[in-house]
Amino acid sequence: MQSNRLKLLRNSLKLSQKDMGKLFDVSQTTYSYYEKEDVTLPDKLKDILLDKCNINLNWLITGKGSMYLDNQDNYVEDVTNENTVFRNAKGHELSINKNNTDKIINVTVYNQFVSAGKGENWLSDLEDTYVIKLPDYFIKGCKNAIGLKVRGDSMKDIFLNNGDIVLMDKTDTIVDGMYILSIDNELYVKTLEYEPIGRVVRVISHNKNFKTIEVSADDERITILGKVVGWIHKA
Repeated sequence: MQSNRLKLLRNSLKLSQKDMGKLFDVSQTTYSYYEKEDVTLPDKLKDILLDKCNINLNWLITGKGSMYLDNQDNYVEDVTNENTVFRNAKGHELSINKNNTDKIINVTVYNQFVSAGKGENWLSDLEDTYVIKLPDYFIKGCKNAIGLKVRGDSMKDIFLNNGDIVLMDKTDTIVDGMYILSIDNELYVKTLEYEPIGRVVRVISHNKNFKTIEVSADDERITILGKVVGWIHKA
């Protein structure tokens, strides 16, 4: 369990729970909560372990690999370069602000595909994670963003392509926008339009070969996992 590995890590660092609380800027009581069996460490605290302790987040999350990174650059990918195209949730291209290149955050990318097509099975055990570095203004206001891989071409008309990394802010609230959702345990990235009268959700692709479908917001087969805040295309 992740909580057990966190305790192993603390012992390896030769730190007390109070020391770890200081590292995370939380109280000792709060830190001790993270070492309980059924608790997962928040993403922002994982980033602290990566930045300050050179911890292999793949090991922390999955138990695979070594506890520490031999070379952090092999694990953390800096995508702030001329070969990368950033787009917001509406598909508009964003330029890298050279004046803000020192304000970089880490986002975990999971080895989980989401379908811009006919559906992708949800993996209950997410493995082979890695971290990308992003300008903080690109996902402004999103404290728990994660990255997922896109497979398919149903969203190509707004330049969301097969192989892109879509960035998701975890939420289960529906307003109009692009979302990651599960239908019958298959994952999709689609634009949603919500009609409060009748509680109807339109699931929209951006490719003429895929039809818009309508579902009830109360349909138990549907789960909203998060809202898309943007995506990354590497040329």
